Amino acid sequence: MSGLEALARRVLEAYNAGDPEPLIGTFGEDVSYEIVHLGQTYRGRKEVAALAREGAGRTRFHLNDFTRSGRLLAYTYDHESALPGREHTGPGLAVQEYDDDGRLIRQWAFRSAAGGDE
Repeated sequence: MSGLEALARRVLEAYNAGDPEPLIGTFGEDVSYEIVHLGQTYRGRKEVAALAREGAGRTRFHLNDFTRSGRLLAYTYDHESALPGREHTGPGLAVQEYDDDGRLIRQWAFRSAAGGDE
C-alpha cells in the first residue's frame, strides 16, 4: 500500500465517521474539487473545506481499488450521499493530484448516474 493510499484510507475513514478535519488537513491552499457529472467545481481551501464539513458523516465513501502514477492517485469507491443537490448512491472514481509536499491540489470525482442521479 502506497503512502498516498494509506493517507486516503485514513482520512476518509475519519470523514465517514463525521470528522472532516483530517481530510481538510490534506488540502493545499488552491485546492479544487470537481464533481464532473454535476458540472460543479469548488475552488480554494475555504470553499472545499466548507463542502467537506457539510458532508462529513452524511456522505460515505467505501473504498475499493487504488492505483498511483507519480503525483496522481486514483481509486474506485461506492458512494452514499443524501446531501441536497448532490444525492447519490452508486459507484465512483476519484482522481487526485498532489503537490511535491503531499498536499491535495486537485480532485475529480466521476460518479455513475445509476442509483439515484438523474
